[in-house]
Amino acid sequence: MYMAEYRVTYKDNGVIEKELDFKGETFRLTMIPDGTGSTSKEKTFDIQVVERLGEFDECVLDVIGNISFADEFEIEEYLEELSYYENVY
Repeated sequence: MYMAEYRVTYKDNGVIEKELDFKGETFRLTMIPDGTGSTSKEKTFDIQVVERLGEFDECVLDVIGNISFADEFEIEEYLEELSYYENVY
């Protein structure tokens, strides 16, 4: 049985590392500050999931794609949804 997890780590140099555990895999998104805000050196979570695990329903990919932009209340809701999806798909 799986349980989705999401972690955010703030580094001294301004880099923000985000990790999503989904279906036993860890997906990373590293946000690096630049002149206009920040840029990720990896593809978005939803693209990484499709590339490594295959296609999912659009509702699952929407949650995965939105989690890195969500507030703490939305993150909690999204993790509950993803934990459910992990064990259904």
